[in-house]
Amino acid sequence: MSVAGAPDPTTEPTSGYGAYVPGRSGRPAHEQSPPAAPGAHTGWQTPAADRAAPYAPTPYTPSAPYAPTPPYTPSAPYGHSAAYAPAASFAGASRAPHLPQLRRGPDGAAVMRPSRAQIRRSIGAIAPVVVGAVVLTAVRRGTEPALLLAGATVVLVALYVVLELRRSRIVVTPLGLERVRILGRTTFPLADVGQVLLFPFRAERGADRSTYLTALVRDRSGRKLLTVRSDVWDPEEIRALAGSLGVAPTQLEKVFTPRELEAAFPGTVPYIQRNPMVVAILVTVVIVVAVAAGVVLANQ
Repeated sequence: MSVAGAPDPTTEPTSGYGAYVPGRSGRPAHEQSPPAAPGAHTGWQTPAADRAAPYAPTPYTPSAPYAPTPPYTPSAPYGHSAAYAPAASFAGASRAPHLPQLRRGPDGAAVMRPSRAQIRRSIGAIAPVVVGAVVLTAVRRGTEPALLLAGATVVLVALYVVLELRRSRIVVTPLGLERVRILGRTTFPLADVGQVLLFPFRAERGADRSTYLTALVRDRSGRKLLTVRSDVWDPEEIRALAGSLGVAPTQLEKVFTPRELEAAFPGTVPYIQRNPMVVAILVTVVIVVAVAAGVVLANQ
C-alpha cells in the first residue's frame, strides 16, 4: 500500500524506463535477466557462443638435432667479389699455406732490404749477353769503341746496383707500408690492402729468362700498390712479406710473362718491362751517342 500522491513502486511504468527500485534493473520486465543464484557472479558475462574454448597447451615436439653451419669459405680473396678478383679464375689458384711473417723490431716495424745474392744472380744472368755484345762489336768495328761501350755499360750497371743496395728498402709497420727506391718512395696504409698474389714470373724477351717469385699487392679497387720480385729480393722474405699484410695471400701456379700479367691485372707491369727490346735499343743509342761524343771531344 502506498502513500497518497506517491507512485507505487510495484506498478509497471508505461514508458518502459521507470524509477529506480532496489533489486530491479530498471529495464522493462521482458528485458531483465533472471535472478542469479546465491553466490554467483552477477557482472556482465560473454555469451557462451562467443566464449573461446578452454586453453589446451600444445605439447612440445623437438625439431631435428642442431646441425652447425659449415664455416664460410670465400670464393674470392678478401675484399673482392669475383668481378674484382680475376686471380680466382686462374687454374691452380689456391690459398697460400701458412706463411711466416717478417721479423719486427721493438717499435713494431719490419725492414726488408734487397738481397745481394739475388742481385749478383741477376747480373750473372745478363753478363754473358753483355760480354758477347762487346766481343761482337770489337770483332766488327775494332777494340777501342767496344772497350768504351763496355766500360760505359759496366759503370752504369755498377752505379745502379750500388744506389739500389743503399737506398732501396721496404718498411712494414703495424698500420702501413713504405717502399723506398732510388727514384722516390711509396706509402700506403695496410687497411687499403685488398688482395695479395704470389706467382712465378718470367720475362719473355731480354737477356734474363730466369723465373722469379713475385708478390703483387692490390687495393680493394684492383689498383696496384706494390710489386716485389726475387730478382732483387730474397724469395723467403717475399713470402714473409705476403704473410705480414693482414690479407690471406692467393698463390697461382701459372708462370706469367709481362704481357700476360698486364692483360690479367691492368696497370701492373710498367712499359719498360713490357717492351724490353725498345728500351734496350734506346739505352744502346744513348750509350753510342755518349761514346761518340767522348771520342770527338778526345780528338779535338
